Amino acid sequence: LPPNMHYEGPWLQQQLILSASIGIASFLIFSLIRRRSPALFAPRTKLRGFAAHAKGIDDGVFNWILPTLKTDEIKILHIVGLDAAILLNFFKMGFWTFLFLSLWSCCVLIPVNYYDHGSMEGVAPGEEPQPEKPGNFTELFSLPGDPSLPWLWRLPNLSLYHFTHLLSTYIFTALILRSVYKAYNKFVRSRQLYALDLLQSIPARTVEVRNLPNHLRKERDLAEYFETMGYAVESTVVVREVRGLKDMLTRRANALYQLENAWCNWLGNPTTAESYDPDQVCKLSQDRAHALAEGGERMVFAAYGGNVSSTDDERARLLGTSDQLPDPAAGITAPKNKPRPTMHVQSWNPFSRKVDAITLLETRFRVYDEAVRRLRSKGSKPSFVGFVTFVDAMSAQVVAQSVHYPIPGYCKTSLAPEPRDIVWSNVSVPSNERRVRQLLVSAFTIALFVFYIPPLTFLASLLSPNTIKKYLPGLYDLLRKNRRLEALVSTNLPSVVLIGFNALLPLILEWTAYLQGIKARSLIEMSVLKRYHLFLMISVIFIFLITSTALGVLTDLAGNPMRIIDKLAQSLPQARHFSLSYVVFQSLAIIPLQLLQLPVTFGRAFGRLTAKTPRQHAELNAPPQLYSGSVYPAALIVFTLGILYSIVTPLITVFAMIYFALAYLVYKYKLLFVFYRSYESRGQAWPLSSMRCIWALLLFQIFQLSLFSVRKQLLLSTLTLPLIAFTFWFQHYLSRTFTELSEYVSLSSIAEINKPSLQPGTGKAQATLAPSAEIANAVANNGSANDNSKKQQVSQQRNPIVALRAEALDGIDPSETVLSRKRYSTKDETLFIAQKDRHTDYREPPAAGYYYGILNTGRRRYGHPAVAGTLPDIWPPVCVDDDDEKDDNEQDQSVSHSDTAGLPADNSDRGSLTGVGSVLGRTRRQSRPHEAVVVSLRKRKSSLI
Repeated sequence: LPPNMHYEGPWLQQQLILSASIGIASFLIFSLIRRRSPALFAPRTKLRGFAAHAKGIDDGVFNWILPTLKTDEIKILHIVGLDAAILLNFFKMGFWTFLFLSLWSCCVLIPVNYYDHGSMEGVAPGEEPQPEKPGNFTELFSLPGDPSLPWLWRLPNLSLYHFTHLLSTYIFTALILRSVYKAYNKFVRSRQLYALDLLQSIPARTVEVRNLPNHLRKERDLAEYFETMGYAVESTVVVREVRGLKDMLTRRANALYQLENAWCNWLGNPTTAESYDPDQVCKLSQDRAHALAEGGERMVFAAYGGNVSSTDDERARLLGTSDQLPDPAAGITAPKNKPRPTMHVQSWNPFSRKVDAITLLETRFRVYDEAVRRLRSKGSKPSFVGFVTFVDAMSAQVVAQSVHYPIPGYCKTSLAPEPRDIVWSNVSVPSNERRVRQLLVSAFTIALFVFYIPPLTFLASLLSPNTIKKYLPGLYDLLRKNRRLEALVSTNLPSVVLIGFNALLPLILEWTAYLQGIKARSLIEMSVLKRYHLFLMISVIFIFLITSTALGVLTDLAGNPMRIIDKLAQSLPQARHFSLSYVVFQSLAIIPLQLLQLPVTFGRAFGRLTAKTPRQHAELNAPPQLYSGSVYPAALIVFTLGILYSIVTPLITVFAMIYFALAYLVYKYKLLFVFYRSYESRGQAWPLSSMRCIWALLLFQIFQLSLFSVRKQLLLSTLTLPLIAFTFWFQHYLSRTFTELSEYVSLSSIAEINKPSLQPGTGKAQATLAPSAEIANAVANNGSANDNSKKQQVSQQRNPIVALRAEALDGIDPSETVLSRKRYSTKDETLFIAQKDRHTDYREPPAAGYYYGILNTGRRRYGHPAVAGTLPDIWPPVCVDDDDEKDDNEQDQSVSHSDTAGLPADNSDRGSLTGVGSVLGRTRRQSRPHEAVVVSLRKRKSSLI
């Protein structure tokens, strides 16, 4: 924004009215329509396995507030996941921090400021330094005085005003460091607790091995390599090069989607066609696939229909041969006797012969399908990346932290990301290529930052009074007559422009992160988090340092680097009104507005205009997921502004407190009822966020140092330096103390959990059960549990994390954790939505956002989806259901049954599949993974696939 922006008139009152109006309206609209649109405002509740954990939430308009707030965070850890608990912990830390800061500001800072110069702000009306004055920090140590006295004894005249600001700097520093330390402790505890519940899951027992030497690029050789070191290996997989297979999967998926569109264009969706049965269509399509598999090369010519050198008559004869195969569309009468669609044999040639579109696309799809299966069966060249799954999690933790290979650069091991988290197209990118990509993306990011800010400044400058007077004198005269309207245009709208313009940047940064070759989606989010936060720091805070040109600023700093202190003292106080306006709008307007899910709402509304097939409608109803790359930077910039201007503009701490309080409520509801995330990032966002909170504190201390230097307060400036040094040391201390436990699980806790206990009445050893089974057995065998209480107390004294885990699990209903635990269950094969929709029957799970041409099914093992993933099959239009009320009742019973179920056992999936679920059950049997690359080595028999 223009650094010479003047905040005149009732700008704060106007911003409060505008922001509060948007926030209250959003809150009321959400509360009124929430129960009417659960597919939009509570899509998580429509997932199979969701259990109602908040009672009475639908009894009234505002009844969602108290149940949401009363849900314990330890319960959220087990119901939703670690990433959700960490985000709420961050909001909670911010709320309590700014609550104490606002109390101190209202009770101490504001009265002292008002007593000193008649204003609530920490900068007197005539105290703002002028930009053209020389730097005061360098002149501070050459103040005139009595030369007979040492300079340390030439104390300035301290006032209550200056002393209070120094005391506040010390108090705020101590409070923030204590809050970050306690929150870090809580994060480590949550990280360990959550990991202990998933010790038997495949991701917890798997490591990623990169830079494999040539002699270890076979599954058995890789398994024997680790077994010779004493580790029990369950399975290994070496990632394959799939470039040719990837291209064929793309062709197959495109042909499938074209075929489904052709069916919907002919019959409509939903359809009232006569003699139409979707299951019969799928069966005949499978029969056609088997016939095409035996048809040989002639069917390939017919499928390509233009990629061979032959005449149209010859192609027609080939297509006529394909017409002799089972026709899924035979006998179906379309609504209004609509004829079957036709298309040109050569899509690029409008003069080529027209044939039946469904027959041609069906043949083409089946040929591509057979080509994919043949490529899968042939195998492909192994890459330098492998995944090793061990029998126990302790082996994985030890291997991930050890050096194995004697030659540097080979066999680098790390804990493997979850299968759904991996970006499989980037996992086998060579190291040199990844470095080149990173260099190019870094250069692009710098250029983006350089060229992104000028348009932002230009847009904001259009709202300045001088620009309006120059280009729109009529509007300028109107604004001068109405002070409130002038304040709205010149001081409130710039913050709206800045927020809206910055909201587009995460999309660009995410795209560049994929191009960079980052191997996991969670790592992509962390990359976006770091770069987006940096950009917000530049565009919201440091933009006010650029008073003329960037070259001029760099020239000044090159001549005297200490001028940066003076630049801070000159520029940042001038931006205090904008910063307050920014935080007010974020807290009172933007956070409540997020309840309405406007991006999702508009996206679905636009998508329904273009969606035709059942697959497209099913993708639209998929629940959104939390994106840490944009949530954390927005909160961190409010945290930074609240700390930075906490003394200069004490009122900002109140609105920062409101921001974190409302963010805690809004995101807690969305995490419990809206968001669904199929993978976890092990809480990687917290270490990054905590370090940026420390950076915000350092910036605040340097800012206060610059203000003291401008005010000729040598003693106060000197007393601020130890705070900066201590904060730097504390940042290093946090990193040194908590990094290991943030990344890994303590071996003593794993050993304690895996320790066999005596089975009551048998004298046999029994390993520790899964969390849900452990709770159930504890309830059923309460007496025997009490008998071993003394042994448990001794164990708990040795490991407090295990004791805390036992206490936490006692208050959680196992049925409430089904949806979270099923992500790691080897019995889970698919994640789908089971809500009522007349346009789709959820025959298959989603395919978007995972790997193009592959369904996003539950991954039992590690392996490239192109080789081992589930292939989508034809999804014909759904039939119009005449008895919607009956289906709704059946659907409600199905969801109710799944809500009260425990963790799915071998037959639990069959018991909960009713109505729509039965269709999915048939699809599961038809869409099992083909040609898996997994090597099962648990029993060390001949089990190589």
